[in-house]
Amino acid sequence: MAVTRPDQAADGDAADGRPSGAHGRSARARVAAATRGVPLAAIIVSVAVVCVTFLADKLIYRLRDVVLLMVAGGFIALILNPLAVYLQSHRIRRRGVAVTVVSVWAVLVFIGLVAAFGYPVVNRLTHFSRELPSYVNSAEHGKGWIGQLLRRLRLSLSSAFRPPCCGRCGLASLTCCR
Repeated sequence: MAVTRPDQAADGDAADGRPSGAHGRSARARVAAATRGVPLAAIIVSVAVVCVTFLADKLIYRLRDVVLLMVAGGFIALILNPLAVYLQSHRIRRRGVAVTVVSVWAVLVFIGLVAAFGYPVVNRLTHFSRELPSYVNSAEHGKGWIGQLLRRLRLSLSSAFRPPCCGRCGLASLTCCR
């Protein structure tokens, strides 16, 4: 049996009616909130939801690469599954072999698409980057459709957006001898 002080009642309450013991502080907070009309339970649940959402966001942010790979793999599997099912039911009886055939076919198609569309895009970007200084020079002089557009809109290419010339050649900054 617990030893009680003279100012404590035997049932664990203090003489002034306040709860005491290990749960005294939280019980006092609940009583104080209830007397003031504060929805303590709703506040605690709201804070808990915000904390759990924040921690879930941090976890997903840390695992974003893995989640992205899983989503991409699931999408590819969803797209290629009907072909694997067709091969399994009509041509190849074993599921693993059908999936392997479909996967190899998909990789070959992807390589073909990269070759078909990648080479012209890289070629045009290389050509554009080589010709960019002459495009800017003709636009500065009002030539070409870009120069006409700049003249019609009363715009000019500011030298603040171009690197300074070295001063030796006297050319425009993008066609400098550097």
